[in-house]
Amino acid sequence: MLRLLSCCCFWLLFQFPILALEVHILDWGIEGYTSRSHVARALVAIGNTGTENRQFQLMFRLHPAEPNVSVRTVLQRVLVGPGQTHLIEAPLPVSRYINFDFLEVEVRHPDGGVLGRATRTLEPIGPSQNDIPIGLYCQQDGVCRELQTQITFSGSIEQQGDKAKYLRFLRIRYPPRHGWGYFPLDYVLLAQPLDALNDDQRLALENFVRSGGHLILIESQVADKTFLRNYRQRPPAGEEQRIGLGSIIRVSTIGHLGSRFVAMKDFKRAAHEPEVSINDPLGYLQQRVGTVYLFPSLLWLLSWLCTFLLAVGPLNFAVLRRLRRPELGWVTIPAISLVFAALLYFASLARRPSDASLDEISISEMDDRGVQAVVATRVRVSSPTKANLKLRLEREAILSNEYEPGDYEHHVGGRGRNYYDLGPPLELDYSLRHLSYAEATFLSVQEFPGTLQKDGSRLLNRTGKSFRDALYITQKHLYFLGPLAAGSAVVLDSVRHEALADYAGRNLFWSSNELDRRLSSADFGQESERLRHRPFSLVEFVEAWSRDSWNQFFKSHDALFLGVSEDAALTAQLHDRYAARKRAIIIAVRFVPEP
Repeated sequence: MLRLLSCCCFWLLFQFPILALEVHILDWGIEGYTSRSHVARALVAIGNTGTENRQFQLMFRLHPAEPNVSVRTVLQRVLVGPGQTHLIEAPLPVSRYINFDFLEVEVRHPDGGVLGRATRTLEPIGPSQNDIPIGLYCQQDGVCRELQTQITFSGSIEQQGDKAKYLRFLRIRYPPRHGWGYFPLDYVLLAQPLDALNDDQRLALENFVRSGGHLILIESQVADKTFLRNYRQRPPAGEEQRIGLGSIIRVSTIGHLGSRFVAMKDFKRAAHEPEVSINDPLGYLQQRVGTVYLFPSLLWLLSWLCTFLLAVGPLNFAVLRRLRRPELGWVTIPAISLVFAALLYFASLARRPSDASLDEISISEMDDRGVQAVVATRVRVSSPTKANLKLRLEREAILSNEYEPGDYEHHVGGRGRNYYDLGPPLELDYSLRHLSYAEATFLSVQEFPGTLQKDGSRLLNRTGKSFRDALYITQKHLYFLGPLAAGSAVVLDSVRHEALADYAGRNLFWSSNELDRRLSSADFGQESERLRHRPFSLVEFVEAWSRDSWNQFFKSHDALFLGVSEDAALTAQLHDRYAARKRAIIIAVRFVPEP
């Protein structure tokens, strides 16, 4: 018996030569602060004492505080080199409606054996609705204290009290390697040499700004002129310089912070999703260019009902009287009813898809000085019959929102899904009912070959994309560019252009500005029916903002380019299943003033 036990132990050691794994959870969010969105950053350190590369499975379990909510499990696969400590950043789908007690991480062998485990208690210290979280990069404690002092204790006593109440300063000890890692923050204050950040961490900081965050640069501390070079040409003056959806604010020394941030009105929220004139732009585009099941209208049903009554009544008995067999009415009435029921059923299905469909709708935002773009993509999976479908995403993106049958709103895992496979590749399983759909929204940052550039009156398309329609919008004019091929140029003076005021505010019903929507008296049903019979046009985005909203936009921008293409941003696929595809991407390029 002892000999058999010894042989088994020797066999196990031979099969799993690296059972000794050190696992530590270093950070949750940013210093315990989690995002207002649906993604939380888990930073895990894995120390491999083995002698070869091994692939492992990281099993994250979020244990909820409520007893009636299931444990949320997230799977991610990683490759760990020999004799090294690897830092793994995982975007865990969370919900603002659920509080979690603690996070558990297991490192597993692909065969299922547990090689290491770690836990971390999750304190409910996330930002409140009015908090402004500010991340600090500073190497010395004295510098960190001076940064907070300069910002907090400037202005009047009342202003100082407001800032002390709402500003939350967090010293960043573990710099994120992805832009989404900064999502809990509205501002990042950089007061240290950039040499402390590697290339991935620098790119993550840049993507945070392009995704809607705000970066404060202390030029005397940064000592690096290559970072965001195109936006740092002039001497620092404390002015806000737009970059993508976000901005940078450059001050020469720490002492200038107090005069720049006097009151709470000098701070603003970060916006981590594309901003366009349409309210819920992805949902609007899905309705306009995606797959939509068209159900019979009331008028269509009434027409069929009147036809049926006419056939089963007057026409039926007129024929029976002519044949002098009115007693056959007991047979003809049920027969006509069955025929009409079958015709009604198949006629209602005539305009519906016969196969599963996969729609990929994207909106990409960038500016004319950078090649990185913030991309929001909504993928909708629909089926005319009951089906179990697996959505697969090969490109890197994070899950932002999700809608499944039975949910009342878009969210990630509010009450339904409790298992996520982040891959790579990321996979989501859906069980669809008859004539139903499910959809998920993803956020990513993608690099284009170039951007839109303006040389005098010439507009050059260096994005690498060909647009089937495009618009160029200035404060006074709307230029109709038409199709615009990749690498081509267009002379603005030679194309049709009209006054922007003639189009701005034509249809405020879909506006992203709540005040504009209040000015609209349109009815949702009427608007949807009107758009159903009208081909999609980029002008709809222009019409959805009032003149005041456009004037506000041009206070910080010189122009805006809008182009629509039929390319796919993420190239989503259904695993082992054919699907009819519809794709559309709108690329918005903001032209920012000279830095």
